[in-house]
Amino acid sequence: MTNLPSEEIKSRIDIVDVVSGYIKLQKAGNSFRAVCPFHNENSPSFFVSPDKQIFNCFGCGKGGDMFKFVMEMEGVEFVDALRILAKQAGIELKREDPKVKTEKSELQDICVDSARFFYKNLHSDAGKNALEYLDKRALTKETLDEFKIGYALSSWDSLYNFLTLKGYKADMIEKAGLVLCSTKSGSKKYFDRFRDRIMFPISDANGYIVGFTGRYLTPKENEGKYVNSPHTIIFDKSNILYNLNKAKMNIKKSEFSLVVEGQMDVISCWQDGIQNVVASSGTALTIQQVKLLKRYSNNLKIAFDMDSAGEMATKRGIDIALEEDLNVSIVRVPDGKDPSDFIAAHKGEFKDILERSMPIMDYYFESTIEKYNKNNIDDKKKISEELLLHIKKIKNKVEMYHWLDRLSQVLSIDIKYLEEEMSSINNPVKTFSKSINQPITKQKQQKRDDKFFKSIFSFLIKDESKFSVLEENGFVKFIKEDEEYIREVVSDNMISLFDFFQKYATIRQISEGLKNIDEPQKEILNPIILQSEMIDESIDLGHEIDLCSNKIMESVQKVKINKQNIKISEAERSGDQELLKEHLEQLNKIIKS
Repeated sequence: MTNLPSEEIKSRIDIVDVVSGYIKLQKAGNSFRAVCPFHNENSPSFFVSPDKQIFNCFGCGKGGDMFKFVMEMEGVEFVDALRILAKQAGIELKREDPKVKTEKSELQDICVDSARFFYKNLHSDAGKNALEYLDKRALTKETLDEFKIGYALSSWDSLYNFLTLKGYKADMIEKAGLVLCSTKSGSKKYFDRFRDRIMFPISDANGYIVGFTGRYLTPKENEGKYVNSPHTIIFDKSNILYNLNKAKMNIKKSEFSLVVEGQMDVISCWQDGIQNVVASSGTALTIQQVKLLKRYSNNLKIAFDMDSAGEMATKRGIDIALEEDLNVSIVRVPDGKDPSDFIAAHKGEFKDILERSMPIMDYYFESTIEKYNKNNIDDKKKISEELLLHIKKIKNKVEMYHWLDRLSQVLSIDIKYLEEEMSSINNPVKTFSKSINQPITKQKQQKRDDKFFKSIFSFLIKDESKFSVLEENGFVKFIKEDEEYIREVVSDNMISLFDFFQKYATIRQISEGLKNIDEPQKEILNPIILQSEMIDESIDLGHEIDLCSNKIMESVQKVKINKQNIKISEAERSGDQELLKEHLEQLNKIIKS
């Protein structure tokens, strides 16, 4: 492979499919639109053009092709975006090619080879006990293969030796979080992080293995049941949801995501036919994880273990999800079991449990009232304190008063007293999400009348024959004669693009010219191209071009008048009557023109 196969990738996959893998798109004429994933907005200003294979947000200005979109969404370099899209396109990149090799991609390769090593171990004599344990958990061979479940040998350095023999350097294996380094002997000695554990590979949303969870077969002193990969440049636990790469399309289809606590819960659900399931890997949901889930559905069902720790984690996750405006329901598994144990005992019945999930406020009422005696005055106070905290978070006043009324009936207390009590509570809503995007700023060198030039360009893309309007109303001549003043109100980019449009419009080949533009021009023209696709067919393009060009000429005239007035003031201060007369005559010519 001598060149990066970006064009081949573009020929195989559509930008609409790429973008819709991250956010929901709605048809809008010939294009698609959505709420922008790069900045906070309520009404959609993000557009995708299947014809031009580009995206653009008219709110924050981000735009480009499918590679640029993946780079922005994933926070990766071009080479990593290439790998992600090549995988979607079914194109195999040569791993030894330095053009497709970055530190991130090498760490991913190390994780992939490690997963293969663990898988092979599981099906060897050394993995017999691990395989028997998984068989007792009723996991089929198909499921083991689907999730690439493996086994880490009890040896101190079996994985390290395997990876170094494959040519990986020790420091890179350490960076992947798979080995630890000891210097007690005076020199560096590496040993495996995971030993004698069942191994669950963890993939990112694009399906690349980035880390592992290891479960011990027998309890180990000073070691937890589960050990996770440490934080690395490819693995950040707060940004990863186990199984999201497999579940995301199923979440879209079912219109809700099911969040469980651990890997075995996910795997059991999947094997039981529930495939819109992900795990937070034993922690409360983070803001990053909630944002990931929101890409695919606004409906979230949470099925954490309902012991005290699980309930606390559930509530933290709920608060974050509510902050992101998700519709949250709670799945209450009978007898306090986790989903994995319930499914093992009641195959095929968990779907019915999901259908009986409770909207969040119903859950809060039921679980709170269960804890206390509503006929006891002290318990009444506790019930009201807990529930009023949740009710006050509700933004919609109608919904808020619905729950106040219900609490009034439960406690047999007049609603006005509950209102008074609620008003004394400090606002409980916390802002969990800090924008990951920088404040929106205008592009460098952008000037006030650039918008009129952009509109003219979009009209010309729609109908290049309308360039004649600019010739007839004198705008083309005006541009040549007054370029010095025009640069006061429009950027150099606009002047350059006008030359481009003039060149191709005169030979009626703007569409051909657009194929030959360079990258800097693409960044400016992509939103203009999208804008042209959204122009109503009933619009009089010639009239609109005339209006926009006149706006630019008016602005330039004002600049010329202001500059001439400055010259007049200077001549008056100097007392040079001849020069003053000359400047006044020039001002009259400008005004007449």
